[in-house]
Amino acid sequence: MNKGYLTCISCILALTAVDALAGESWDQWMGPQRNGLFALEKTPEQWPKNLKQAWKIKVGTGHASPLLVGDRAYVFSREDNREVMRCIDVDTREALWTQAYKAPYKIKNQAGHGHGKGPKSTPAYADGRLYAVGIGGVVTAYRAEDGKILWQKKYRDRNLAATPDFGACMSPLVWNGRMFAYLGSRQGGALIAYDLDTGDELWRKNGETPGYASPVIASFNGEPHLIAMSDKRCFGVNPDTGAELWEKKWVTRYGCNIVTPIVVGDRVILSDFDAGVRAFRVKRGDGGWTADENLWAVGDVAMFMSTGVLRGDKLFGLSHKRRGQFFKLDVKTGEIAWTGEGGGPESAGVFMTDRWGFILTTESELHVFDPAQRDLKPVASYRVADSPTWALPAFGENAILIKDKDHLALWRWR
Repeated sequence: MNKGYLTCISCILALTAVDALAGESWDQWMGPQRNGLFALEKTPEQWPKNLKQAWKIKVGTGHASPLLVGDRAYVFSREDNREVMRCIDVDTREALWTQAYKAPYKIKNQAGHGHGKGPKSTPAYADGRLYAVGIGGVVTAYRAEDGKILWQKKYRDRNLAATPDFGACMSPLVWNGRMFAYLGSRQGGALIAYDLDTGDELWRKNGETPGYASPVIASFNGEPHLIAMSDKRCFGVNPDTGAELWEKKWVTRYGCNIVTPIVVGDRVILSDFDAGVRAFRVKRGDGGWTADENLWAVGDVAMFMSTGVLRGDKLFGLSHKRRGQFFKLDVKTGEIAWTGEGGGPESAGVFMTDRWGFILTTESELHVFDPAQRDLKPVASYRVADSPTWALPAFGENAILIKDKDHLALWRWR
């Protein structure tokens, strides 16, 4: 057969594979915007009966979500007493590089044994680098091209060398030339801004024990605020200096504060096990910023381990009540639009495009639903793993990366 013809066919196949993964980079926890919203150029109007598994490989344990950047997947996991960062060619499933360091870890809380020794924090990708926080609070920057460790922080400080009861879970945030991480233990903690190139601390805000929620950047009156959760409060700081701007007391039964704050306009939405879902307003007055104005509170639903996703003025989430109940809520009024039947999963990740909603449960089920409908009736449901899926998925064009207990799989819908 003509060699030029074969070359042409190879090029077409390669371009098709790359095009299938083109789109927004899934470069951090909860996707490109850090809020569960993302864009796909092409999605089915009618979903197939089955997804196609392109490949599945063993990568180690942990709850860190995979990343999908171009034709490369990155996954942070544990193998024995090591934490491992791995880069995988999505087209061939070959590991392009692996990088590991020793990370012995002892589970502190009996309730944590079912979740293993991590890592639980999802890395962040920015400008050809990866930034990760291990379950023991080790902070590492990698060169994404070859996995070289550019800098690493292993704290000896009595507080920062320890972690909360269930380990370090918050996922690092990259913004405006710096990376933010909230580290610490029951004895105290620190919200820290690092220089991306050197790892030098640009500022450190010492304080109370970190929660398990991940920090987010929001804009109020055109000014950026870094919002974080401790075990007792939600607070906003100036991301350039670390100066505290406002706080909202948030003391809950277990002091976990897992759900990441959800921001819409000048409102912040919080939720926890016995606190329901509540909204408050952040505003600036003559005396500075305040968070005193409570807007609404709902007690019939409450998010505990699963962060909801905002689409327009509607919040979609999983309440732990009724043993796992999905809901849709109007964030302007707090009115509940609908609730599911209950008896659902222990936790779930919820994601949205402008057309479809996706739910990955910890029971390894992926559901596709129409957010505009008046109740939760999936248009398609798929079994995507043989073990629990606590890690959130990563989406690309015609691609879904699923991390289960110790495997990573790529699924396609066409």
